[in-house]
Amino acid sequence: MALLNQFKDLWNPLGANQKISLILAAGLVGLAMIALMVWASQPSMQLLYGNLDPEEAGEIVTKLEQKGASFETGKNGNSIYVQSSMVHKLRWELASEGLVPSGSGPGFELFDQGSFGISDFVQRTNYLRAIKGELERTITQFSGVRSARVMVVMPENRIIVTSEGRERASASVFVDTSGGMTLSAVNSIRQLVANSIQGLNANDVVVVDSAGVVLSEELKSDGLKEECRMT
Repeated sequence: MALLNQFKDLWNPLGANQKISLILAAGLVGLAMIALMVWASQPSMQLLYGNLDPEEAGEIVTKLEQKGASFETGKNGNSIYVQSSMVHKLRWELASEGLVPSGSGPGFELFDQGSFGISDFVQRTNYLRAIKGELERTITQFSGVRSARVMVVMPENRIIVTSEGRERASASVFVDTSGGMTLSAVNSIRQLVANSIQGLNANDVVVVDSAGVVLSEELKSDGLKEECRMT
């Protein structure tokens, strides 16, 4: 009761314009608080799969709807975002049902969403992930390649160089092929990867097929030899 009386004592002497201004200010503060609460309650969305074919996107969307999972699609409809806490779980579930899109690694759509507040280290890591994803998608476009996986090892930034010399970047490319690949195609993959990663030499790119055969072994030191069919 005493608090109400104090409010009246402050309110009554005010003029009409002052009262209107206070009411409007209180209303704006209230709206801002409501908007902040709504924004905070929205789930954080993370990329599930990107660069999808229309058929693949349709199948995944159907499965997500059946599971009752909330999702969003990218601007072009070829990427799907889900709640960040559900990304790994949904990938496992979809993989167990045979829904693993070709070249499903995230590409440059990683940067579609705002990056405010993200550290330089995370930005560099995401950039490398995006490069690998784009490379995987490109390699799967090669004739006879059904899927591809690119792994890159970058040297640590060290002030003091050891006697063993400065470490170099290296990359491994796993390709699942339908049949064989020519040395020309294997060399193209090596050059593509080497020219996409800063400080990476083509001789440090290893291409391996699903049978565990190192397809790039003949190219490592002598460059491209006569074209032949690998089986």
